Amino acid sequence: MNEPAPDLRPLYGTAPDVSVHHGQIWAGTPPEFFDYIDAHFDFRADDVWLISFPRSGTTWTYEIAHAVLQHGDIPALRAAQDGGKILKFLPLEIGIRTAAALPERVAAWKALPSPRVIPTHVPPQLFPKAAVATGCKLIYVVRDPRDVAVSLYHLHRSHKLLGSYKGPWDEFFECFIAGNVPYGRWLEHTRAWSAYVEAHPAAALRVQYESLKSDFASQVSRLGRFLGIDLPSAAVAAIAEHTSFRSMRGNPFTNRASNPVMDFSVAPFLRKGEVGDWQRKFTPVQSERIQTAWGATLQDIGLYSLAVPSVAT
Repeated sequence: MNEPAPDLRPLYGTAPDVSVHHGQIWAGTPPEFFDYIDAHFDFRADDVWLISFPRSGTTWTYEIAHAVLQHGDIPALRAAQDGGKILKFLPLEIGIRTAAALPERVAAWKALPSPRVIPTHVPPQLFPKAAVATGCKLIYVVRDPRDVAVSLYHLHRSHKLLGSYKGPWDEFFECFIAGNVPYGRWLEHTRAWSAYVEAHPAAALRVQYESLKSDFASQVSRLGRFLGIDLPSAAVAAIAEHTSFRSMRGNPFTNRASNPVMDFSVAPFLRKGEVGDWQRKFTPVQSERIQTAWGATLQDIGLYSLAVPSVAT
């Protein structure tokens, strides 16, 4: 039996670039994207694919990964960014809008020198098989779904492409838990990619946002080893300073300050970067629903225990 199509109501009634295809909701991704990428993208063996559900810390990890590939040489990283050798963070499939814009998106990536860090949010069943065949590296970033939900809510409020949502949090929460948001249900996305990482330990690495926050040095060193780079402590310290929330929020290359489709008076792109901010938004009932529906599965795949002693006010 086919699954019912995701419901664009009530979040996307005024968002003409949001559509349903390939079994889920997409924002600015034309249905032709996947066939075009398969046929025209130049997949390389030294590509690093950075994969996540939206609002999982991917912009942060994108900057970290580039800094690691530069061996912690931050002036060299900035020179590469200023020289157009590294693109500002934008998942490969987002913001294309029409099939006519696909050649330009692919050309921009083809023009970059290796190694490239390529961000995407696509689920594993839609990830290009030609990329895997090259032997490239995959990094999957995962974050507590409650913090993801709150961050995604504020992104919807500020983002014109997503319809500049003006409804209540409770309504958004229902859409999130039902999977009526881009990329579907967080749980299915995370479970599928976690299974892929477990099955391909030499080629794929799972990075947890909270672990990066609590033990940055060891997690970045682990990421470096995965990418074949042994980082000295001075390089790790330089990366930590460059990718701190304060630095990234003040950096025009990472803060999207000039992005015309975002209203920063509502919420900045880099809003808080905190662990546990969800406790200020979730009701006790919402917390219990997430814990009951998803908690056992998350523990089974080695992720989060969703139980908390109380919900902060």
